[in-house]
Amino acid sequence: MHFDIEESGDLDRVLNIFGRTNGEGTRLTSVDLLVSTATAKWTTLNARAEVTNLRKSMNSQSSEPFRFTDDRIMKAGLVLLDVPAPKLRVELFLHGNKAKALEDMWPEFSRSMITAAAMLASFGLSGTSLAGENVIIPLAFYAHHRNLQPTYATAHVHEADRRRVRAFVARTLLQRRYWTGAVDPVLLAARRVIKNHGQKAFPLSELEKALKKEAVAKPIDVTEQFIDELCLLRFGDRRTYPLLRMLFPHMTHGVMPVTGLHKDHIFPKSKFTAHNFANLAQAAELLPNLQLLRPEDNGPGGKGNRLPKEWLASLSQTARSQYAAQDVKHLPDFVGCEAFWDKRKDSLRTRIEGLLQM
Repeated sequence: MHFDIEESGDLDRVLNIFGRTNGEGTRLTSVDLLVSTATAKWTTLNARAEVTNLRKSMNSQSSEPFRFTDDRIMKAGLVLLDVPAPKLRVELFLHGNKAKALEDMWPEFSRSMITAAAMLASFGLSGTSLAGENVIIPLAFYAHHRNLQPTYATAHVHEADRRRVRAFVARTLLQRRYWTGAVDPVLLAARRVIKNHGQKAFPLSELEKALKKEAVAKPIDVTEQFIDELCLLRFGDRRTYPLLRMLFPHMTHGVMPVTGLHKDHIFPKSKFTAHNFANLAQAAELLPNLQLLRPEDNGPGGKGNRLPKEWLASLSQTARSQYAAQDVKHLPDFVGCEAFWDKRKDSLRTRIEGLLQM
């Protein structure tokens, strides 16, 4: 049997090695071990049960469950505990009684995380459409800072403030790779700005100023170029589905909420061949020809390759109203598709500007 003696006493290195080499029984990762070690000093609460229950509660805020993991919870804990550099390292929890401090604030912390997840769900997002999960951390810090309850996500009195929160979420999620790479500068800047300016309302304008500074260099400014880009997102762009979800949250929170929404071409792409309609075939892949489709309309006997005017006429009034609210209405025959796209593009631009709070 070959073995090596690890000379390093660094606990994070040891946990990483153990997580990679443990292959028997229930597979453990370094995150599992970090959570266990970080909460080992809890004296009152059952750490594993509390973390598991919080994760389940957060994920269940959307009818299509979110996919938040324990490491996202621990990362948020470090930010809310005011740790200067909130990296997922065990020493941060073991030194300075951070683990015990997290236990002491756990009820308030849990409520803030659940409130933040409920906000994201109210914006139309779900596990299938939320790519940058770190976006929940500034929202949780804001909820914690103002002691907001989960009802914040739906109460009419908070509607104007929620629009500012939604604009922040949209501006970050709809930029390419915003929540990848080094995200700590964004989280720290957001924490500082919310502490200084977020006592009564979400400080969107102050965040915009702070995030463009060189130390962070991840601006969330809204430019005409950015709006133009979003108006012409392609079907295959990863941002297209979350954009549609945020533009049309009524599909998940309306009178008849829908789960399992599909991204779909309004005028079927099969009607456009590169040989006969090269320009139209390219335009058919862009946002003005895209919608959210109910799953029952995407199976046998559903929309298929029928023209949208014929297909919509076959639906119930309730279903037609759901699509009309996506500006899928007054549909022409095939020959009028370009004029329809031009008109819908203008409508989508207005909606996008409102979403981003220009």
